[in-house]
Amino acid sequence: MAVGTSTDLRPVQQVVRGTHVSDGAGVPICRSVGTPALRNLDPYLLLDELKAPAHMVTAGFPDHPHRGFETCSIMLEGKMEHEDSVGNKGVIGPGGVQWMTAGRGIVHSEMPKVTEGNLWGFQLWINLPKKDKMVKPRYQDYQAADIPSVNQDGVTVRVMAGSHKGTTGPIVMRNPGLLMDVMLSKGASFSQDVPRGWNGFAYVCAGSGRICGTQGSCEHALVFGPGDHVTATTKDEEGLRFLLIAGQPIGEPVVQYGPFVMNTQVSTCCRRPEMLVHVQRCLVLATSRFECEGWCAYRSTSLNVCCIVYGATVMTHIAGAAECVLLWSISVHMRLLKFIQLM
Repeated sequence: MAVGTSTDLRPVQQVVRGTHVSDGAGVPICRSVGTPALRNLDPYLLLDELKAPAHMVTAGFPDHPHRGFETCSIMLEGKMEHEDSVGNKGVIGPGGVQWMTAGRGIVHSEMPKVTEGNLWGFQLWINLPKKDKMVKPRYQDYQAADIPSVNQDGVTVRVMAGSHKGTTGPIVMRNPGLLMDVMLSKGASFSQDVPRGWNGFAYVCAGSGRICGTQGSCEHALVFGPGDHVTATTKDEEGLRFLLIAGQPIGEPVVQYGPFVMNTQVSTCCRRPEMLVHVQRCLVLATSRFECEGWCAYRSTSLNVCCIVYGATVMTHIAGAAECVLLWSISVHMRLLKFIQLM
């Protein structure tokens, strides 16, 4: 924190206890953001913590789609292998970080690469503004050696994004923000500037201590109120470790169906609610696709699903048990997209 620039400590407005759920192929996780207690915190949509013996989570997170937002995977212990539908593949080791811009859509898997010891990591979902929801998918992969650290007076700060005491993290964000892994030993104190107007929170993952004057303990997210800086101290023998996450809010509507995050939805015609996941996958794994004047038509014959999309708006979903066939025609003058479902 630059001396003399911060005068207004951000209070903690809400303390959210993480909820234990399962995801992927039955993997136990602790979810703080993305729960009824804290549905989202613009621009953040979800924060999951995975901490379990590696042999218990070998099933991992098989193929699943993402569209319209970004994910950040942080590994503290163990290794996770990533592979996607366009041929990208890599392993995130202990201390490593992967920032994935899903953009217009991708299907990927995340599978543990170890069967002994512990697997400990996090996944953060970050919304994209409407103008960026259809960008080409992109990855930023960093191993532990690529993440700079600041070590001073019993405090270690791994700077993944943003700046701390003149050290800047490597992640390039489309939306301004900061992301830090903060560790305090007993008796140490920490301070960090957070620009006014940004939303932010701290997620405690080890030990306990006071963050902006409020007691925080493991598996709790502390949501900050207005101000220009945050602080932390600890008297715990174990110290205190937390993720510090803050960013500029996007201020746009959020329409989210699981791993799909759009801005608006005009209508949804889905004969069976359980087909929704197939609709999501259709938008990524389309057998055929047509685009004109901002309209896109997607068809997946294997999933029996058709979708009509305009920009970041899901206009119509059509799904049925029988084969769903999409016929389109474009009038040069009227620029209309017509579709028919044949049963």
